[in-house]
Amino acid sequence: MKTQQMMVIEFHKACDQPILDRPTVPDDDRVRLRAALVIEEALEFVEALFDMSCPAHYTGLDMSPVAASDDMRTIKRHLKTIIEGAPVKVNLPEAIDALADIDYVVAGSYLEFGVDSEPIAATVHAANMSKVSGPIGPNGKRLKPEGFRPPDIAAELAFQAATPHGGLGHKLITLRGAFDPTKAAEEIEQAAALRRMQAGPPVTGETPVAVQGLGSFVEGLGRAIGQVEFAKQLATDPRGLAERMKKAARAKAEEIIKNAEDEGLPPFNGDGEDK
Repeated sequence: MKTQQMMVIEFHKACDQPILDRPTVPDDDRVRLRAALVIEEALEFVEALFDMSCPAHYTGLDMSPVAASDDMRTIKRHLKTIIEGAPVKVNLPEAIDALADIDYVVAGSYLEFGVDSEPIAATVHAANMSKVSGPIGPNGKRLKPEGFRPPDIAAELAFQAATPHGGLGHKLITLRGAFDPTKAAEEIEQAAALRRMQAGPPVTGETPVAVQGLGSFVEGLGRAIGQVEFAKQLATDPRGLAERMKKAARAKAEEIIKNAEDEGLPPFNGDGEDK
């Protein structure tokens, strides 16, 4: 899977957006756009977390309630005034430190919500790439073209929630050295048995229930070889597919454990306990 940075580079190239090759302060209009985009998404996150229709505080002698949505409109208005009207004076080290902290806090938020961010990023990137033909707004932002379909985040979250070791579960298990390739093979054979109990062969383009229940790791392998072909192998040659999964699981476990040890984390043994 592409890194998020490579996805954004691809989007910038497709939309003819600037990509500077060394630390540089961009033009003033690009600085204002970047500030506006970061603030827009941060405020959208806040709005998604709280009931904006309820009073956030009370004011005046009569203690009149002020809805959170009213406060948010005021915040947006003041920030818009700053971003559009204040002179640009970039402190590059401080700005990049803030961006790094934002990245770190966002990654932690994914962890606390139990969400695997990689497929989410891929879903958003696919939707953003469909904006390439869209118009450019007065502030330089690429706008949505007619017929634009937003990323189906709810579907991806439902998939992660419904699959064994969904969300971050499969990564955490692998990181702890507890991902058992033999058990993965058993799960595949069980899923194959379940699939055989279902009526009829899989329809082209359909993701069978058995495939949906194998978790994000197996889903990733299914994407690599094609869901239809994956379903066919699951139903006709589960042992062969199990062997393939064993090899893939071992390789993935070795890669993650090596990366963890390279980063100075404690080494792991096969039982999921630190050595």
